[in-house]
Amino acid sequence: MRVNKIGFWWSDAEKLSYMETKINKARKLENNIIQFVKKGKGLMLLHGAIVMQNNSIDFSDMTGGSFDFHPPQQELHVKLVNPNHPLVSSFDSDGFVHYDEPYFFKNAYFNYNFRPLLYMNLDQIKMTRDRPKDNIKFISWIKRYGRGRVFYSSPSHNAQSMDNPKLVNFFLNGLYYAAGELLSLIHISEPTR
Repeated sequence: MRVNKIGFWWSDAEKLSYMETKINKARKLENNIIQFVKKGKGLMLLHGAIVMQNNSIDFSDMTGGSFDFHPPQQELHVKLVNPNHPLVSSFDSDGFVHYDEPYFFKNAYFNYNFRPLLYMNLDQIKMTRDRPKDNIKFISWIKRYGRGRVFYSSPSHNAQSMDNPKLVNFFLNGLYYAAGELLSLIHISEPTR
């Protein structure tokens, strides 16, 4: 590394070495969290947390999907997949209205290797891209991964999400699920990896 009048500059070899070190560290950290969950621990992901390792197929497989894109923030009519499921017990059976970014997913999402909890109908979404052919997008789910558990919820981008006590209670239910505290109430039938 050399110093010039405006600061440090690196040779191409130094830049390459630095990037290889960063990439290797990221791979190690990713493997650590995947093994943590696979060995029986839990992971709770809210909104953009699913982007953390967005181009990793292994991370996508563990979480149930990867972020693809989102249209502008707007009013969403969130529906419950199964109003009798214990994790959604804080909501009224007809769902709720929420202002948020409607997330769309890719990679492992299309394996549907999760138990969906919440969804949105796409015919009510103002799109900035071509509208997908399917009309329902799941926006919250749980899944088993190895011996562990994952809870994901897309609704939660804005601080105002925490002003909704029913949504906060839903997050607490998801946290309890990820921690393994609600397993006796939930019968998971999806396959594990």
